[in-house]
Amino acid sequence: MQKKRGGSGTRIYDKFEGYSLSDCACELCIHYKGKAKPCGQEVCCCAEEKAEALMREVEAENRLAADSVVPAKPATALVSTHTRKSARREAHGVA
Repeated sequence: MQKKRGGSGTRIYDKFEGYSLSDCACELCIHYKGKAKPCGQEVCCCAEEKAEALMREVEAENRLAADSVVPAKPATALVSTHTRKSARREAHGVA
């Protein structure tokens, strides 16, 4: 009897979400022949992966920048409590 793999108790911690820009470096390519010899390919074989990695990196930077922006306080928070109380009294016709 074979042991069953996976199941409800199995967790996958490092899910592959695509290559990073450092993963697509020319030095790691199978066609790389060294600094002295240029790549023999006319079109980079990793061009699609590089474009996806760049888009993913730009999106992450935009998300980080958007999260770091502090929202402005509403204008009503700047009004003192005395001014708000007098405005309420005037609205209800109380002097």
